[in-house]
Amino acid sequence: MADFEAMAGGPPVVATSVGGLLEFLEHGDIGCSISPLYVAALTNCLRLLLRDPMCRQDMGAAARQHVRENFSADHMVAEIEAIYDSLVP
Repeated sequence: MADFEAMAGGPPVVATSVGGLLEFLEHGDIGCSISPLYVAALTNCLRLLLRDPMCRQDMGAAARQHVRENFSADHMVAEIEAIYDSLVP
């Protein structure tokens, strides 16, 4: 859950493309997804974010919005209810 908390806090997310993070991380929109073996991509992403405050701000705002729209408690409950409803004849 720490990934959602980080995104909801506003900074752009820089993460390696392992685990479940890619299910909700859209490279370039709300952060950077980097191959764990590709150091140059990590360097480029960090350099971009350090040099471009507007890019950081835009990605952070998009991350906050993405979490609010897709991972709020109300949204998650509605998703689970929809699954249950689809299973009951």
